[in-house]
Amino acid sequence: MTNFQGLSEIQKIKYKEISGCEYQGSELKGCFWTMRPHDEDWDLSPWRFSFEFQPETGYLFCKLSHRMTSSCT
Repeated sequence: MTNFQGLSEIQKIKYKEISGCEYQGSELKGCFWTMRPHDEDWDLSPWRFSFEFQPETGYLFCKLSHRMTSSCT
């Protein structure tokens, strides 16, 4: 069974395309607020970007969501 150590180069590109931020390479799971959804300029309320990398399969799951309020739940 292969255990992947981190994101591939194409996953890093897709991560940036969705979140607007470069992957820092330290966390395999997390969430943060981004002001650049889909790596485009955005001057309104922030978006919440969540991600999880599964070392067992090598899959990267990303979620971009937006709310009219700034609640972090």
